[in-house]
Parts: sequence; structure tokens; C-alpha cells
Amino acid sequence: MEFDFFSGVQAELLNASPRNKGKIGEQLRFIFDKLIESSGATRAVEVGAYEASFAKRFKRRHPDSNVIAYEANPNVFEHFKKEVTRTGVDYRHRCVGPENSQIEIAIPRDFRGIRRPANNQMASLMSNLHADDVDKVQVDCVRLDDDVLPSPEDVIALWVDVEGATSQVFGAAKKTLERTAALLVEVESRPIWEGQWLAADVDAFLRSCGFVALARDTQRVHQFNFIYANPRLVDLKPYVRLVSRYLAGTHVFAS
Repeated sequence: MEFDFFSGVQAELLNASPRNKGKIGEQLRFIFDKLIESSGATRAVEVGAYEASFAKRFKRRHPDSNVIAYEANPNVFEHFKKEVTRTGVDYRHRCVGPENSQIEIAIPRDFRGIRRPANNQMASLMSNLHADDVDKVQVDCVRLDDDVLPSPEDVIALWVDVEGATSQVFGAAKKTLERTAALLVEVESRPIWEGQWLAADVDAFLRSCGFVALARDTQRVHQFNFIYANPRLVDLKPYVRLVSRYLAGTHVFAS
């Protein structure tokens, strides 16, 4: 089963109204939740968590499960830590990246001329191409494999929103990805961060790891989320019909 997301898909999704884009996002999360449930996921990991909405949702549905949410921006972490930890999520002030060490992250304070507060969602290991004013801070960095410590019995649901640093995260996550059944990742089709993997690069890497792309949405002109599934850990046959019905009429999914 293969889906083509890089031909006529972009134009059709971009022409959707803001209301329909919202519906598309809701449907994408619905498919992701269904994928997680059918995989029997035992753990959840959210990287670039901000308020940890995915981690909290998973914890509510699976109160006995191990759920970790990583947030690198110290301003964001301080703002949300009481709320998130109260839910039972293991909310960690750490950057996920290529090494276990202290590392510098950049927090854009403006973007394309628009001012941003210190607790914004754009902190990254990568340099932003459209920010002139940037706060640089040192934070603890961990390799995902070394911090999650996946076991051969784990079935992981993974959410990654790391502001262009996908290569940095996935490059140190081989064992975690091997035990990941369902993955949602934010990508861009045009660079926002210097040296970042674009959507096609992320797709090529994940396919080389055995993942199958199931669905995508559109958040902004060149930014969107992908759902990937690991056919070694979840049966994809039920999703052919579900995905085909999703966004019926937009021709997003071609088997």
C-alpha cells in the first residue's frame, strides 16, 4: 500500500477553506487515535510538546501507561509544568537531539517581522531563516533512544513537532523508531530553518525505516503533519478504507 503525497496533493489542500482545514486536522487526529488504539500502544512519547496535548490525551485514555513529553524551551516548560505533571504525564525539560550533553537552542523573538513572546512554540536546535531577534539558551539535550530506553516489548505512539530538527531527533532514535507503531510528525516543504530536512527528506528516511505514510493535513502554506505507521507492529488493512474515505473527493489518497 503506497500513497502519493507529493504530486497534486499540495494545491488541493491549500485551496481548502480555513474551516475545511480545521476539519482536515480533526480527521487526521481521529485516524491517528484509531491507529494507536489498534496497535495496542503501551507507551507514548511527545517531542516538542509545548502544552503536551497529545501526551495528556493518551494518558487520559491509558492511565496506567508510561507517557513522556519533552519541552526544550524553559519559558514554555515553566508555564505548563504544573498543569501537565498534574495529569500524570512525565513532562521533561530537555531538548531531544543528537547527543547527551548541554546544547544551545534558539528561541525566535520575532518571525517575519512579527514579535513573539519568550514562551513561543518555535524554539529549535536549528537557526530560523526568518527571525532577526533570537534568544539563545543552554539546555540539557538527550538522545531519544538513551532517554526513552525502549524495550523489545514496547509498542510506542510517537508525536514529533521539533521546528525543523527532525534529522537531529530521528538520527538518535533508531531503537525508539523500531518499537514505534504510530508516528505523527510536523514537516515543511520549504525551509524555515537552516539545513533542515524537508518533507520529502523525512518521508525518504521513514520509508527506509519501514514506515508507511497514511495521511497528511495542511496547517500553513508549506507546513503540515504526516501520519506514518509501522506495518511490523500494526495491521494496516483496516486503514485502506478509512483513509480512502478521509477527505473524500480531494484525491489526496491514491492507492
